[in-house]
Amino acid sequence: MPGCKITLEGKPSAGAPFKALTTVVTDDLGGFTFQVLGEQFYRAKVSKDGYNPYESDVKNVSCDDQQEIKASLLAKPVTLRVRTDPPEADIYLEGQKQAYGKSDASGLFSYLQKQQTLLIEARKPGYLSATKNVYLAPEVGAREILLSLEPIKANLRITSNIETA
Repeated sequence: MPGCKITLEGKPSAGAPFKALTTVVTDDLGGFTFQVLGEQFYRAKVSKDGYNPYESDVKNVSCDDQQEIKASLLAKPVTLRVRTDPPEADIYLEGQKQAYGKSDASGLFSYLQKQQTLLIEARKPGYLSATKNVYLAPEVGAREILLSLEPIKANLRITSNIETA
């Protein structure tokens, strides 16, 4: 992930304390390559605003050794703001059979998202349902998610008992 802060710490032996060596920011591809001394122990700490930090110890790195650390940062929970059009629609989460809640008279529904992905569905009688899969990320809490429900089309046929009417 681009823009993550990486702090590399090192120590010469297993019993010695870690000391901060350098702090960098990941490149546009979300990585950074360090050249380090062999026969040392290292710890990498990765962090970014809105995400839980990641920490990994690297066992003794030998000379001419190459190791890759895949740091997976998990986003912290965010409050989703879902707006339904029309308002007062039932909200279903993760395909549940019963509604979790309902949008208010202005169409707003709020939910604290903790899981990495969330399927949201809005339903209202007379309308086709609308769904959206939301991936947990800090920027999700800064915007509204719009679920627009389309009215179910109806046919109206009028007949008359007068032929020329």
